[in-house]
Amino acid sequence: MGFGNLHAFNLALLAKQGWRLLWNPNSLITRVLKAKYFPTRSFLETAVSPHASVVWKSLCEARTVIIQVSKWQCYHKSINLIHSDSREWNVTLLQNVFFPEEVMLICSIPLSLRLTPDMLVCHYDKKKSMFTVKSAYHVARSLHSSTGRASSSNSDAVARNWSLLWKAIVPARVKTFWWRVISGILTTKANLARKKVSLDEECMFGGGPVESSIHILRDCPFAICAWRSSTLSSSRWNNDAHSPKDWVFRCAEQLSCHDFANFLMPGTTKGGIGVVVRDSTGKVLAGCATKLTNVFSAPQVEALAARTALLSHSIDRSVRGPVVEDTKSLLTQITGEGFTHIRRNANGVAHHLAPFSLHIGGSLYWFEEPPDFISDVLYEDCNS
Repeated sequence: MGFGNLHAFNLALLAKQGWRLLWNPNSLITRVLKAKYFPTRSFLETAVSPHASVVWKSLCEARTVIIQVSKWQCYHKSINLIHSDSREWNVTLLQNVFFPEEVMLICSIPLSLRLTPDMLVCHYDKKKSMFTVKSAYHVARSLHSSTGRASSSNSDAVARNWSLLWKAIVPARVKTFWWRVISGILTTKANLARKKVSLDEECMFGGGPVESSIHILRDCPFAICAWRSSTLSSSRWNNDAHSPKDWVFRCAEQLSCHDFANFLMPGTTKGGIGVVVRDSTGKVLAGCATKLTNVFSAPQVEALAARTALLSHSIDRSVRGPVVEDTKSLLTQITGEGFTHIRRNANGVAHHLAPFSLHIGGSLYWFEEPPDFISDVLYEDCNS
């Protein structure tokens, strides 16, 4: 059937059943197994008796896979770090307990307006954090290879780093750019000079050093200013590598998936949302523009925008899941609602309000009379 490792596939299937024990505590099989094997402890923590059945021993063997693919989303345990009235992070307390970089990452986690319980989610699924046999299989294979060999070869490390690049959550054009950087084919002055192109090899910003890939991306004063304005500290991106390939791959090895994506495409932690309420004829009834801080992805901003406009039938357990579930909860309070996807070119007003909100102090609301700067866009929307 084309399985690369049949033992790893069996572990993945067993891990799926173990995951069901964790997520369906009221099912008949869970209650039976709990009463017999783990009446006082969790499935992930209980010891395995030598007299247990083969089925139970097999399920327990797959616990290592479950632990590797899962993580806890802790909202109840971190209740002391959250303002109970506004449902926002207590930044003052966070600054007293954690390092500045950690405070920034914690504040980027969106909070639910409701008191949601702690959840065990699968961090391999970037969309909804759902457990899949595919992700468990890859983890089981990696565990099998790590136990079978004491150390990995250099070629394995390079292949792993390339895999991190292609799997990073950044646009395809960004991956292509860094592929050109690592491959040494970026059109810098140093590369053009090697192609016998007659030109001045000095960097136009640095005023002296040769304009190589490593210089313009890391060592140039202009590049250093850009890195310092990003969310990564100097120790995360600045190392003593002499080639672009060694530089990027060293960063890939020491950074998390989220930080490596920020390394590939440094961005800002600010965002903005625009909301427009219209009637059936297109007349504007109300609207708002709100500036957001401590956001790290466009889907997170979109989820916050949906909740703002209102204040899938499946549960979203991703990082933005609390915001999505809040939106669904608000929908249950509205009767006769309907939703239709509208492309950006047909929703120009909201699209113009979003970047405008980056330049205001907080939030701007209006009713019936829209601001003058969107009048032309509003006219185009209604007459297109």
